[in-house]
Amino acid sequence: TYEALDRLRHIVHRYEIDCEWVESGSVEASIHSIEEEQGENENAEGSDKTAFLSAEQVNEIMGIPEKNCKNLYQGGEYDPGCAGVNPLELTLGLADAAESLGVKIF
Repeated sequence: TYEALDRLRHIVHRYEIDCEWVESGSVEASIHSIEEEQGENENAEGSDKTAFLSAEQVNEIMGIPEKNCKNLYQGGEYDPGCAGVNPLELTLGLADAAESLGVKIF
């Protein structure tokens, strides 16, 4: 959830955890058409921050030249509320933060 991302961002900044945090969002590409995906997910709880992408947009983002792969992806969805991290550095940073608060890690 976006609330969890906000909380983790706060912890990373508060304890100055160097975990290569990058907020770049995420793209979920689909080989099915947008209409098919929307039909299957009518009752799915979505976010108003996500955006549907055309086949051209997804293939461009994925770095697939039009001439090499005609319509591999039929569409997709972009969610700006995602971050990439170095998981080892995040884990070690969280452990250091916990120990600074008196938590004993065995």
